[in-house]
Amino acid sequence: MSSASITFVLFGTALSLAVVPGLVLVHRGLSSAPRGGRGAWVLWAMTIGVVALVWLALGAAVVAGDPSSSDFIGAAGLAGIDTALLPLGGRLPDLADPFLLGAVRTGVLVVAVTGVVAVVSAARTTGTRTVVSSAVWAVVVVLPVSMWVYAVRWDGDGFVGGWLGAGLSSLLGVGALDYGGGALHVALGASLLGLTSVGSKRPRDVESGGPSLPGSVALIGGAFLLWIGSVGSAGAAEGVADEVASLAVMNALCAPAAAGIAWMVVEHIRDGRSSTAGGVRGVVTGVAVVSAGSGFLTPMLALLLGLIMGTLGAITIRGGRDGRQSVRGTALLHLVGGATGIVALGFAAQGQGILYSGSIAQLCAQLILCVAVGGYAYLVTGLIARLSGAARSGKHPTKTSESVQEAALT
Repeated sequence: MSSASITFVLFGTALSLAVVPGLVLVHRGLSSAPRGGRGAWVLWAMTIGVVALVWLALGAAVVAGDPSSSDFIGAAGLAGIDTALLPLGGRLPDLADPFLLGAVRTGVLVVAVTGVVAVVSAARTTGTRTVVSSAVWAVVVVLPVSMWVYAVRWDGDGFVGGWLGAGLSSLLGVGALDYGGGALHVALGASLLGLTSVGSKRPRDVESGGPSLPGSVALIGGAFLLWIGSVGSAGAAEGVADEVASLAVMNALCAPAAAGIAWMVVEHIRDGRSSTAGGVRGVVTGVAVVSAGSGFLTPMLALLLGLIMGTLGAITIRGGRDGRQSVRGTALLHLVGGATGIVALGFAAQGQGILYSGSIAQLCAQLILCVAVGGYAYLVTGLIARLSGAARSGKHPTKTSESVQEAALT
């Protein structure tokens, strides 16, 4: 791997760090639940710190592990770990390995989505339980999903690795495609739905230590950071500076823009005016819908996909008037957007979709990916929420200020 490619991938990975605060700012800006000031930010910072350490300890060993190695323990492609890549393992990892660099980029996305789960959990349980349950969620939900989809490598005879990314090849002849994180959007959306389905009906206030950011600042700043971070993530996902990485960057730029414009146009036609929240929702769903296919779609198809998703999202997805409904609304942005982008590859992935090959094998693989990841994330997150006490239905409710609710809805 050339030094230029290493520099390019490292720069894209560093840029993708913007996704971490971007996602949380967007979710807090779109939520009508009490924002909680610095108390919620402290919980968020503690959680991402703990999850970052967990990823450094286990992430590369799970996602970048070699199933054919004698140091690999577990079921290859399903649940396993390469002990040689542990921090105290027998050898140091090759930091110039593009597969390992890809695992680092995946780790950034894992930290980002876990931060969102922590913010939502903070309104439903105590601070300690928030940090612990979010870290457990990262280990038992996101690490396995990352292995299933992204732990795929070429061994000289064919692709080996995750059962969704490579294992389906023995059954369907093709593996499921996900270029840059569509499965993580599906897992996040399904997990938030699972969390709110068992959470308390009335979120509690997180102890505040100061004023919250204005909703418009959180929305605009969060959307910008999320968009820029997704562009860096798309560029780094290829693992090398080539034409595919350039295509991914172009698609990651245009699809969210198209989705945001389409969402605001529909709002203007329907309501007589457009809103900042609508534009941000469009950008979020655009990022979700193009994540899986940014390296497999032509720019025109990515643009069209963003326009379609922004239009349909504005028609079907509405924010709620309480914390629980608003979280479900933003969860659908990730779940529906990510699933749509993944399924779209079954039709339009260059060289493999129905439009190019005439075969439905790729579409079947994409559908299996959505059902497996979404269903697993929903069920396991609901179980974690119950075990952690997040389902204590209203034992310690607090009154929500009407002024806060009104400000969040504007």
